Amino acid sequence: MPPPVTPALETDKIELRNVSGTRRQGASSLCLEIISADHTGEAEIEVKGQITGVSDNLLSFEAFVNELAVPKLKLQTQNDSWTLRTTYKPFEPPSPPCGGVGEVVKNALVVCLVKATSGVKGKMILIKQQATIET
Repeated sequence: MPPPVTPALETDKIELRNVSGTRRQGASSLCLEIISADHTGEAEIEVKGQITGVSDNLLSFEAFVNELAVPKLKLQTQNDSWTLRTTYKPFEPPSPPCGGVGEVVKNALVVCLVKATSGVKGKMILIKQQATIET
């Protein structure tokens, strides 16, 4: 007997059907490459990359650091190359009473997204918050 919060199913089998997608031509050629990702200051990062395979108009390039959108002024694009240099608010969770925090938590999370009429590509980058800055 199923729990009262879920409706009963007619069967426990799922019929798989061939669903044809409407994939646009050229979507697989769009590529978002990360050349470098560095911690450049106390709470500052710099990410450099390249966009290749854009056979049509590039509609937008967006970036997010720790879930916050990076202002357009902090994103520089020139031909196929791009640079993101911005400050961010470091996140350090309180230590739990048992165990520790995972490695992912000690990083700045950067998400880059490029949109063109031929497709959409994105990349996620983790940059250590406590990295040693070389001068």
